[in-house]
Amino acid sequence: MEEPSIKMLEKRIDLLEERLAKYESMFESLSAVNGSSAASMAHLTVLSMIPFRNSSPTVDNEFTKISIYGKIDSNQHLDRSEPLPSSMAECEQLISNYYQIAWIQHPIVEDETVLYKLSSKHYQSPENLSHWELFVLYISIAIGTAITGDMSDKSQSYYLSSIVQLKIFLAKITSPVPDNRDISSQMQILQSLLLICCFGLLKPVSPGIWYVIANAMRLCIDMDLHEEHVVKNIGSSYYRRLFWCCYALDRQICCYVNKPFSLNDTDITTNFDEVSVDDRRLAISSLFFKIRKLQSMIQQFSSKNAVSNMNKSAMNWRHEMHVELNSWLAQALQFERKTDSAVKQAFISSKNFLILTYFQQLQRLYRPDNMSPECLTVDEFMALFESSTKIIATYEVLSHTRSINYRYLSVYSIYQSGLTVLYCFINCAQLRLFADTVERLEHTMAITKDLLRKLEIHCPPARSAIQTLETVHRDTAEQVIRKGNLENKYLFDRGSHYGPFDPNSISLLSHNGAIPLIENKAVTQEVPDIPKFGLNATSNDSALRSIRTLKLFQDSAKDSWESLFEEPFNLKELMFD
Repeated sequence: MEEPSIKMLEKRIDLLEERLAKYESMFESLSAVNGSSAASMAHLTVLSMIPFRNSSPTVDNEFTKISIYGKIDSNQHLDRSEPLPSSMAECEQLISNYYQIAWIQHPIVEDETVLYKLSSKHYQSPENLSHWELFVLYISIAIGTAITGDMSDKSQSYYLSSIVQLKIFLAKITSPVPDNRDISSQMQILQSLLLICCFGLLKPVSPGIWYVIANAMRLCIDMDLHEEHVVKNIGSSYYRRLFWCCYALDRQICCYVNKPFSLNDTDITTNFDEVSVDDRRLAISSLFFKIRKLQSMIQQFSSKNAVSNMNKSAMNWRHEMHVELNSWLAQALQFERKTDSAVKQAFISSKNFLILTYFQQLQRLYRPDNMSPECLTVDEFMALFESSTKIIATYEVLSHTRSINYRYLSVYSIYQSGLTVLYCFINCAQLRLFADTVERLEHTMAITKDLLRKLEIHCPPARSAIQTLETVHRDTAEQVIRKGNLENKYLFDRGSHYGPFDPNSISLLSHNGAIPLIENKAVTQEVPDIPKFGLNATSNDSALRSIRTLKLFQDSAKDSWESLFEEPFNLKELMFD
């Protein structure tokens, strides 16, 4: 009776040993990037210095007291910080990069004047900057440098220098007896963790930012920032905004690594409709907060168990969420017609990122968790195929304007989208009936591989992503396209119904390539000419009966797809774990 349990334990040990080997190689590569700096081996320790409320030194802080680098010593030797840019003009350009891209999505720094004031103060009298001010200045410049795609190690050096300043700051406010109810200090700590996460979205940091965001959300809970009455009593809209920055980052990061959220939506009463009270440009930030809330709903309720607990089918639930996403996009697109120049400019600089996020959520909405093709209807396959191809198309636009900034996350998304296009093509027989399917597939895969090659110089794991996609694409081409196992007889029409919106909103959605709702109108008419690819079908019915799901894998297709979607190039481990 014990044999099955022993076998399970042995399998678990083998799995853990494999993961340890991955981590060992990962940290070796990070060490090579970071050099021998003491700061590069110690910046994990800032987590151990956070004064949580009711922390137990033997239980609550056990993880953060002992790191993979050994016992933490806040008095250990600190290396010299990297000098800030030689001129104030260069420094302010990097600050501008931060505000235009990162700040709009996660407005963690209080307003647009703060960093410029710190920069001016530094170049006039650097000795007057506190350790906290130096931390904020260094890490914002690190983010601004990483956003530009600087191929030097400058962004990493600025980041490590910011950690040096943060450790000194934390050592002072937590010694000898911290006042865990000092909300201003706790807000500074929360701000620091969120800024670290923003940098971690651009470049790998250790520990992974999932641990950092978990600590940030724990601080929010300590301060009860998730409760509306507490935030109202504090009387500062900035505190409300920081909570929603933490929420947005938590949802974004946890969804990427398929980890549980740090706080359930049902436990949050803090209102995000008031985030943009003090700065009209924060209305654009609110759009990112709202899409993360929809992302949270999709992540939590797309599983079989969650849907089965509701009095509706998975198809009906997907339909409702699709309407919500279209409604959000219509609301976002209205900002392009604003007369306020600052708001309009903020939207224009963020538009492609907003549209990209919309398509990413639709892809997540329709892609089944267990990768079983039986979970999707033909029309849901169509929606999944459309959203994935448009993610690639949006990245192509960003690439042409040199605007792909979150490169590791982009590699993740591009790889997932390219693989999803192949998944739909292989597993949906009806999709292969349409006249332009092969042409769209080939065009999308060419763009996908081209994008990944361009990103490889910034993100080495892209090479493995390319190899995986090339293998699946080649096998698909050999089994289907070159053998002529295609019908390619019918035109593809997704319809034009986006939801219960006014004509202006429908026009905006249509013009910007939004995906219509599923209405069972995919096959509308036959193609009169001989198709470019494959064989002719005698009738639609016979075609649907004769075409079957392709047998691309020798073993279980479901398990094989799950393995492919788990990123065999270890991007998750590198970025988040």
